Amino acid sequence: MSHELLERAEARDRVIQAIKEGKPIGVESYSNHGDAMVAAWPWIIATWRLCEEEDIDKQTIQFAQDNSEYCHTNGISLPCILDSVSPGMVRYYYGISHASNQAQVLRRLGSKLGITTIIQRDYIRVPEPVRVAGTVFETFDLVLMHQQAKDLKEDHFKDARVVAIAQFGGNNAKRFSNEDTERIAGLIKKKFPDILILRITDGHFSRKESYGIVSHKNKGVIDMTITPKDITQVCAAFHDVSYLITTDGFGSHLGFGCMAMSPEKDGVLRSSDGISLFTVADSLAFAVSGIQSVISPTMADVLHNNNPIFQHFITEAKYMELNNLKVSRISPRDMDAFMEELSKISLS
Repeated sequence: MSHELLERAEARDRVIQAIKEGKPIGVESYSNHGDAMVAAWPWIIATWRLCEEEDIDKQTIQFAQDNSEYCHTNGISLPCILDSVSPGMVRYYYGISHASNQAQVLRRLGSKLGITTIIQRDYIRVPEPVRVAGTVFETFDLVLMHQQAKDLKEDHFKDARVVAIAQFGGNNAKRFSNEDTERIAGLIKKKFPDILILRITDGHFSRKESYGIVSHKNKGVIDMTITPKDITQVCAAFHDVSYLITTDGFGSHLGFGCMAMSPEKDGVLRSSDGISLFTVADSLAFAVSGIQSVISPTMADVLHNNNPIFQHFITEAKYMELNNLKVSRISPRDMDAFMEELSKISLS
């Protein structure tokens, strides 16, 4: 056996043994929010494929954030198996798109561990929520999520088609305000009067709002608001949405990831599944695969002028400065441009 094949076999055996022993499997994770979900995803897919080849139940894998010595002393680090670098070093590259990074990791890790079942579709699979210790998904419960989603559908959505508006983000320059949300809902309700319009908000986390489900039937253009109290409830709220309207950020990645879990979609989304407004980030680098992305006039100007302040995104303060805003919000011209694109959508 050649040195390369021997090294591959040894690395594969180490990972398999760690999984069987229930040890933490360290995956790439850049931050505690949307980036954690995206950065970890290709490592998770590859591990799932490895388990399929070895007839191991993938639900037994104990994923953990690879940002300390923990995985190295208590389990195994997939990034360090792939690259001889220091523990915790970020290997996610923002110079390329999420999809390109995903394909790169899958090819390299698949080759390193001799995984032969990775398919072309895996390169464009939308990141899904998975329990990963040390991240916001540490308490995510897949079984409970499916039960909560089923209850929501039976008790509230019933047979209605649901268009959801995600009101997420601590950065108000990329968060729909209440007025923005009402405006969006009004347009959708006018075009599609039979649609159930759902607002999903992170208000319980970011603004200490009370969590719960509130019906607004016959009280306005928004039919229902869900304010989840934990990550499992958030995912359940997104799970059976027919079409999702978001800004760039955690709500976008999380919402579309939950929609992609549907057996009918099998991990892949299309432009008919949703639309996302990019106010402060480059859609080429951060877009969800398959989803319609609308780049704001503000970002279009920054990109066109090759502004030196720009490195794939601009700050909230810079966004306010470029739009002469006294308070942080999505600028009127960016919302106008988004509404124009939204008016063209079809929900057939």
